[in-house]
Amino acid sequence: MTLAALPSDKPTAWHRTKAWLRPVLHSKYFHLTMIYLVLFDLVLVVIDLILSLYASCVPGEDGTCVTELKESDALVAGKAFLFWLSVSILFIFVIEIFLSLAVFGFKHLMNPITGFDALVILSAVVTELYFHYSGLEETGSNAVIM
Repeated sequence: MTLAALPSDKPTAWHRTKAWLRPVLHSKYFHLTMIYLVLFDLVLVVIDLILSLYASCVPGEDGTCVTELKESDALVAGKAFLFWLSVSILFIFVIEIFLSLAVFGFKHLMNPITGFDALVILSAVVTELYFHYSGLEETGSNAVIM
């Protein structure tokens, strides 16, 4: 064994960071923050669905398009704000998954609940971005699929 291969007694910056992150990621306040973010994102999704419902075209008696909300710059800006806020919250969850993976290792994802949580979050990010950039969001097809 060479001198370079001997383990050092001095912890590295990464070991100190992991030691600091472990109790943070397991703390009650961190878990409550994540739950509040989920609830807040749920409220954002409901608001977005309500706006989409009222802005969608419903055929009137004479066959013309009738909407409760007229398409305006404020409506478009509001929906864009809701989208990016929701995506930002999803990316906070993605960061939490990667931090947990880095701190606790891959065995952390072997827990069925944690693995399912990671699958749901990554699927939500992909679905959200797909519907937004594919153009299906404007047609209302995602509301039908969901």
